[in-house]
Amino acid sequence: MNRYLKIIGGIFLVYIIVFSCNKLISSKLEADINDSLYMQHENAKSELRIATNIINSEMPVKVDDQTTVVKAEYQENENKFILYYQVTGLKKGDKTTEEINSIIESLKSSQLDNVRNNPNNKTFVKERVTFEYIYKDVNDSVFCSYQIVPNEYISK
Repeated sequence: MNRYLKIIGGIFLVYIIVFSCNKLISSKLEADINDSLYMQHENAKSELRIATNIINSEMPVKVDDQTTVVKAEYQENENKFILYYQVTGLKKGDKTTEEINSIIESLKSSQLDNVRNNPNNKTFVKERVTFEYIYKDVNDSVFCSYQIVPNEYISK
C-alpha cells in the first residue's frame, strides 16, 4: 500500500510540474506572439481601417467655401490612404497647367505639415502610409491630385 501511495504521489508531482511548466511556456509564447512585429503590423492595419470608417462616418466635411472632403479610403494592399475632395465653382479647364501646379504645391505643403504634426496621424506615419489627395471639379472630373510618400514626411 505504501508503495502505491509513493507511485501515485510521484505521478501527481510530475503532473503538477508538467502542468505548471506548460502554463508558463504557453503564457510566454502568447506574450511573444502578441508582441511580434507581425501582430503589431496587423493591429496597426486594423486601426487604419477603423480610422477610415470613422472619418467616412463624418463625411462630408466642408474645408472652405469651395472645397468639401467627400470620402476617405484606405487601400491596404498598396498601404495608401486616399482623401477625395469636391471643388465647387471650378472646372478642369478653368486653370492653366502652371496654375494647377502652383495650387498642388501649396496644397501639398499644407498637407505635409498636417501629416508631420497631427498627433492623430501617428499610426499612419508609423506604418509609412502613402497619402493621396484627389480633387474633383463640378463635373466630377479629376481637377488635380498628388501624393505624399513616407520619405517626404519622415524625418531622418
